Amino acid sequence: MSEIADEGDGAREDVGCGVLYGMLRDSAYKIRRLAEEEREAHIRKGWWKDPEGESGGSTS
Repeated sequence: MSEIADEGDGAREDVGCGVLYGMLRDSAYKIRRLAEEEREAHIRKGWWKDPEGESGGSTS
């Protein structure tokens, strides 16, 4: 979603598109934050099984 918003914002031709892409970007950040919070909660509870051996941190 973030990549789509960035690409669209770079090619937009009017303010209305900017508002739409801004809302898309904001939603992407909120969804990512919620997913990361859930992941951390599962790690703390011992429910997270990471096949790559990573136990925490950000995936930025």
